[in-house]
Amino acid sequence: MIDYYLGSSAAIMLEIKDASGQTVRRYSSSEPLVPRDPTLAIPYYWVRPRQVLANNPGMHRFLWDLHLDPVPGVPPQYPIAAVYQNTAPDPTSPWAMPGKYTVVLTVGGKKYEQQFTLVMDPRVKTSTADLAEQYKLSKQLYDEWLALNSISDRVRLIRDQVTKLRPGVSDASLKTKVDAFAEKLQSLAGGGGGFGGGGQVEVAQLRA
Repeated sequence: MIDYYLGSSAAIMLEIKDASGQTVRRYSSSEPLVPRDPTLAIPYYWVRPRQVLANNPGMHRFLWDLHLDPVPGVPPQYPIAAVYQNTAPDPTSPWAMPGKYTVVLTVGGKKYEQQFTLVMDPRVKTSTADLAEQYKLSKQLYDEWLALNSISDRVRLIRDQVTKLRPGVSDASLKTKVDAFAEKLQSLAGGGGGFGGGGQVEVAQLRA
């Protein structure tokens, strides 16, 4: 739980950094609201409202879910264990490792920092070495997903451009080649949200 106070309204940013100074999670008050997905397979009354980084005057509390930044552009998937108005989507990023962290609040160009320690549930007896190994594996898969997701986005952009250009192609032979190229791009881009064929990759969420 991160508490902060603002004397006046301002655009703010909240960052969580690990012991090496690497940003593992970033929030901004300027993030646009995500519109409702009309294709969502569950009723909206099950969904947990997205947490907003408040930037109005007064005291505020913000909750970090202890995960790295989610993979962008991936449609949310919800677990079958639903809780009324509080069902969070399945994470697409690894759990943060126990250790030293710094929270950085940026307000009007000024940065305010506070260190804190993320500790393991004392009931869990998994060794630090084992935790580090499972985090390493999860992080590798997560980084691969980010890279492949970026490639898929670029492929879909090219596919859309080819689709827009196709009506202007008059030569039948060239049009056939354009269609074949668009089909290959479609197979690479998939149906959206994932890569390689529209599927999604589950990051190894290894829990002790």
